[in-house]
Amino acid sequence: MTLCPHCRCLIPKRKVWTLTNLNSLTCPGCGSILRAAPFVNSLIGGLGAGAAVAVVGWGIMTGWSVPSLIGIALLPAILLYASSKFTTLLIDTRGRE
Repeated sequence: MTLCPHCRCLIPKRKVWTLTNLNSLTCPGCGSILRAAPFVNSLIGGLGAGAAVAVVGWGIMTGWSVPSLIGIALLPAILLYASSKFTTLLIDTRGRE
């Protein structure tokens, strides 16, 4: 659950999932322009990439066994959960885009 730091309004998860360090979103409650905290987004992306390499490597080493395929299937869900749970939003003070 991600909240607007200005009005504490809930931000839809769909909007948070597509948020990168290069774009912003508008709060549906107060209209504030919000950006993701760059460090948190970069950390989620880096850990996700590392986990993907580890899971695919495990799959190659085990001959694509069922547990490795389950790991590959669950990885996007885990990353989406981490994105919606741990993304910190900051109010953009640079102005409107």
